[in-house]
Amino acid sequence: MNTAYIRHALTAAIRVARFEKDAINDFDHSFEGFFRSFFLAFLISLPFYPILVWGERMIAAEADAIGRGVDFAGLAPVGLGHYLVESGAYILSWIVFPIAMIFVARLIGAAKHYVSYVVAYNWGSCIVLAVTLPPHILYLMGVISLDAMALLYYPVIAFALIYRWRVAQTALELPGYTATAVVIIDVLISIFIAIGAARLQQGI
Repeated sequence: MNTAYIRHALTAAIRVARFEKDAINDFDHSFEGFFRSFFLAFLISLPFYPILVWGERMIAAEADAIGRGVDFAGLAPVGLGHYLVESGAYILSWIVFPIAMIFVARLIGAAKHYVSYVVAYNWGSCIVLAVTLPPHILYLMGVISLDAMALLYYPVIAFALIYRWRVAQTALELPGYTATAVVIIDVLISIFIAIGAARLQQGI
């Protein structure tokens, strides 16, 4: 387990994003590869996650200030409680969906591909973050406005959804409509985690 291993896995994730044929086969689909994908991909994404959270918080604050967002005042100020809640939400985002997919994969008859899917999904999270992060950095630096951020937001979300769909379709060997259902489950779980984190912060 070295930098060459990480580079190979990230290259495979990029190839999936390019819709390259058989790119999904380049991942390490062993049980060791399964657990490595959680450990390594988690560590790669972790340092950049606070930037994403801070960007979203500032975007929400500005949107609220000009009357274009939901009430931001109920959230806790940035402090220990805020970091604990966000840390918990981040960890849950890596755990809840893979657990849910154990049952979903059995339900749709794709249990034998579960390990391969989770490996590709975890490494793909690094690619999704890499695409999501730049607009947030530009916004925080003052390079782009809230309106420009909004324009960039939709293509980024579209990419993330299409990428997740592609991973589900190829790794689980599903028809397009079933892969869409898997992505919807993923999105719903993410929404529930975000709502739960927001409510916890309001109670701090």
